Amino acid sequence: MPNEEYAFAQQLEGQLCHELKVQQFFYEGRLADQWNVLFLRLARDRWVRFFFDAGVFFWKNERPTLPYRDNEYRLVTPEIAKAVEGRTVLGVAFSSLATGGRTLTIELDNQTALHLHNERDRSSVAFIGKRGSGESRT
Repeated sequence: MPNEEYAFAQQLEGQLCHELKVQQFFYEGRLADQWNVLFLRLARDRWVRFFFDAGVFFWKNERPTLPYRDNEYRLVTPEIAKAVEGRTVLGVAFSSLATGGRTLTIELDNQTALHLHNERDRSSVAFIGKRGSGESRT
């Protein structure tokens, strides 16, 4: 695991997730990227900002902010946040997809996992629930 990915994993593992926010990108008034940047609030008021760009992973400690004051970006609480908030991170792993993309998997303490996929410079999220509870993709 490259140094940045390892450092990110060290920031999250063993931490309680208090809040999940997503920065969405709109182009000409239409949603162009639903999972542009993710923000996860951990202990107290410590936020972690993370995303993939062309298959490369970036992160830093930063509160949710919008890059511009126009209507191109929006901060939202996705429906999937309900399943993440209040859970403890057990593990963080990165993997390569057969198509050349990358995946970040965040394993939670209730046998669930959040998967951030990036292929062809587009990100998507899949939430894999407890056995028998199915899968939610967005």
